[in-house]
Amino acid sequence: MAATRSTTGAAVSGAGPASSPHGLGDPHRAEEVDVEVRPDLAPDADLDLLLEVLYAPLYQRWLLRTGPLTESYADALVATTLKAFRP
Repeated sequence: MAATRSTTGAAVSGAGPASSPHGLGDPHRAEEVDVEVRPDLAPDADLDLLLEVLYAPLYQRWLLRTGPLTESYADALVATTLKAFRP
């Protein structure tokens, strides 16, 4: 079984997503990441922060119309975000 990393960065074995009393994952938390699938992320990366760093500029452009939402912009944003969270 592959090791996973929780949103706090702690290694967890065989864990599923955070659950709520309704049996659903917490929609406000990043899902756990399979370390073997994302070896390019720092082991202590805060996944909730990573998502906020990624989504905030998209929301700003969309809500405030500060620039176009293009595929090249999205690609650059993903590349920059992943670079920031590398080991």
